[in-house]
Formats: sequence, structure tokens, C-alpha cells
Amino acid sequence: MEIALLWFWRFILFSFAGWLMETILFTIEARHWVNRGFLAGPICPIYGSGAVLILLVLTPLQNAPALLALAGIVLATTLEYLTGWLMETIFHTRWWDYSRRRFNLHGRICLLNSLAWGVLSIVLVYGLNPLADRLIGSVSITWQMILAAVAIILFFIDLTTTVIGAINLNRQLAKLQDIASLIRRKNSEFGENMQQRLAFLTKNLRDWSKLSEKINPIQRRLLEAFPDLHSLRYPEALQRLRRWLKRPKKKQIWPSADITLLRNQLPTLRRKGK
Repeated sequence: MEIALLWFWRFILFSFAGWLMETILFTIEARHWVNRGFLAGPICPIYGSGAVLILLVLTPLQNAPALLALAGIVLATTLEYLTGWLMETIFHTRWWDYSRRRFNLHGRICLLNSLAWGVLSIVLVYGLNPLADRLIGSVSITWQMILAAVAIILFFIDLTTTVIGAINLNRQLAKLQDIASLIRRKNSEFGENMQQRLAFLTKNLRDWSKLSEKINPIQRRLLEAFPDLHSLRYPEALQRLRRWLKRPKKKQIWPSADITLLRNQLPTLRRKGK
């Protein structure tokens, strides 16, 4: 039991450390608060998983720092690639994208990050892990068990709600994409009837607006936490949704993200009205 608790709290502490590091970096870069990470809570499980994997596999190499760093690069980079691929497969979205960086592979991993994993492996084994073990050891086993039970419940609630939110976001993007495609496809069928064209555009753009209003706080947070998030199936809808969410907070007839759709139709409408 004590060994299981030790590994559990190592996972939690290093997940928190990873969340803290990424949140600080992205907050500085964005110049406003960014709750970085897939989950709403202050943990990034990929860091906790990577740390546990490194400690389980590479502790025998602690007397060979260079070999430890190299093995850490391989293990953590493999985990990052597989995690990116798995999340793309499940949610049909790319949560991070290193395509603009040199020496990347499918945008999921890159050389710079891999080298950083090697450095972090050294810091983890020689510095952070002994510190974490002392912190864990300062808490009684009874309290470790109580807090672990609470943490597990909160973790699975957070995970469940976030996964549902991410899946529903993809479904909403599909509906938004359908509306935009319908506008393009059906608009030409009205011929020279400008009144019908405008009525059709108004109705569908209002539908687009109402559907976008259904984006909940969990989905908004995901979009803010992952500014490089790309939809593999509905990229146009995601781009328009981002612009709509950044619109001025005032009442509008037209959703600002899609006002360009109407503007693009105006030259045609004018020609048809002559």
C-alpha cells in the first residue's frame, strides 16, 4: 500500500509541477492568465506519466548522467508522440503543433522539446524526486490515503467532464461547418431574388450565432489553453468560432465571425439586383 501511495503522489506532484511550468510560460507569452493543460484542475497528466515512466525505467542509470539524459529523451519523446497521436485519433483535433519548428515529426514532437526532456530527466532524478519523496514522507499514511481518495474522485470528475466537453466541441464544429457549407451551396439557388437571399443568409447566420452561444466554459477554456489547437475535420469552423468568441461583447444582428460570409455575397447580390 505504501509503495502504491508513493507512486500515486509522485504522479500527482509531477503532474502539478508540469502544469505550473506550462501555465507560467504560456501566461508570460500571452500576457494574461492561461490555465494550461487538458484538464481544468492544476495538473498535466502527461508530465506525471512521463516522470513516473522515467523513474521506473531509468533509475538504474542514475550513475551515468549522459546515458540517463539520452534515455530520458527517447522515453519522454515517445510518450509525447503517442499522446498526441492518441488525442488526435479520439477527438479529431491536434492539441499542439510543432510544424513550424525545425526538425519536427508530424508536428507532434520536435528536437527542441526532446532536448528539454533530456534536461528535465536529469533535474527529475537528481533534484525533484528526492524533494518530492521527502514531502510525501512528511505526511502520515492515513492522511495520504484520505487525500488520495479525494484526489482520485476529483481527477475522474475532471477527466470525464473535460472529455465530454471536447467530444461535444467536435460535434458542434461539425454543425457549424454544415451551416457555412449550406450558405455557400444554397445561396446560388435563389437566382436574382435578393430578398430571399438576404432572408436565407440572416436565418442561417443567426442559427450559427445561437449554436456558437452553446460553447460552454469547459470548451472555452480548452480553446484558450491550446491556442494552436487545430480541428482535423472542421478547421474552417474552428477558425470562425475562435474569431466569434473574441468578438466585442455587444448585441449584434450578425455574428462578427461570419460577417465576411455576407460581405462576400454582396457583389453578387448587387449584380443580380441590377
